[in-house]
Amino acid sequence: MAGRNLTIDEWETNIGDLAEYQPTCPTLRPSKERRPSRRRGLATVPALPVEWYTHHTVNRQRLSATVEAEVLASVRARVGPRGLSDFVNRALRHELERAQLAELVAALHDELGPPTQDELTWASAVLAQPARRRRGAA
Repeated sequence: MAGRNLTIDEWETNIGDLAEYQPTCPTLRPSKERRPSRRRGLATVPALPVEWYTHHTVNRQRLSATVEAEVLASVRARVGPRGLSDFVNRALRHELERAQLAELVAALHDELGPPTQDELTWASAVLAQPARRRRGAA
């Protein structure tokens, strides 16, 4: 991410008539530039779909977190200097999904009781299969 608002020319190139110009970083002032300075020999950035800008700029908030140094180093080595925020966002979503699944399992346990040994055997067999084959199993 550039850490700045799109210029009007960048907006027109990438968003066009899909939406009226608006700051992509609401906490920053809108860019008054018509066109970013272009140096000779630099390729222009290809237009990206509006969904990309929406996904990467709208409804995002800064976060300050303390993590283990070795975990952070491993993540940075894996995702590079610009991929940390997206990685953290996906990890948080994953943990939320796991918590929701645990709540569902607890609610089913309360409502239906514990699974039988046959049900556990069936579930273990299904989960042992590769994901492609699992879709059709029911």
